Amino acid sequence: MEDKKKIEFQYKMASDYKIYAISGLQGTITPTGDLIINCYKERHPIPENETFEIQENGQLKFLERNPSVSNVIVRDVPFAISVNPMQARAFADWLNAKADEFEKRSVKVPDDLNG
Repeated sequence: MEDKKKIEFQYKMASDYKIYAISGLQGTITPTGDLIINCYKERHPIPENETFEIQENGQLKFLERNPSVSNVIVRDVPFAISVNPMQARAFADWLNAKADEFEKRSVKVPDDLNG
């Protein structure tokens, strides 16, 4: 019987290795055919300042927030990844396999953001 060739991959974490929680992805195809994937986390904007009134009992009563923007969502983009089409397909296949694994473990995976 013929011996199969083997290769071992070893994973070493960089000293600045971090895990980022992300809400979504946005990206584009570059002129050279790579896919740039911007990973973002959504949040409401942080106000520049807030004003409170100090009441007689020492409690704070909210008065105003500046700027007062209620229809703005900030998308912080801490990093992006660049992959070629072959890597993108492999990445998509890997993600689908992991979602299937979750479903087999009876973990509910929402079909959309509404759960």
